[in-house]
Amino acid sequence: MPQEGATRAPAIDKKADLAILLSASYLHGIACPEEGSDGPSSGAVCGGAGSVGTLLEGLGATGELIEEVLAAMKALREGEESGMTNNALILRDAHAITEWQEREEQGVETDAFSRVAIDELFATEGGRTIARKILLKE
Repeated sequence: MPQEGATRAPAIDKKADLAILLSASYLHGIACPEEGSDGPSSGAVCGGAGSVGTLLEGLGATGELIEEVLAAMKALREGEESGMTNNALILRDAHAITEWQEREEQGVETDAFSRVAIDELFATEGGRTIARKILLKE
């Protein structure tokens, strides 16, 4: 739940760059697995410009695409909202929704969401809309 006096996240209504968003989503899951998973360890690979950049470069990605993907992954890992690109904000919202869904499926107790909490926690209008549908069953 948001802390008292917390400010609402900025509304981002622009569309994401699908190539950046999908690449960051897939590579984040591979390079930065959740603790305790069987995936590769974090360390130098997690958000690493080296391994992830080399992989994308080998696939023919442009320097700009590589930079954007790495920036989105770094923003998600560090959670710092200021200066996040639209792609990073959308990725963060999607990741948060997925985490809540997984907790519910595993029967882990979570704080109940409210419309107000969702409006304050999610940075994008799309994220808020999807969170309301999934988490509040609206």
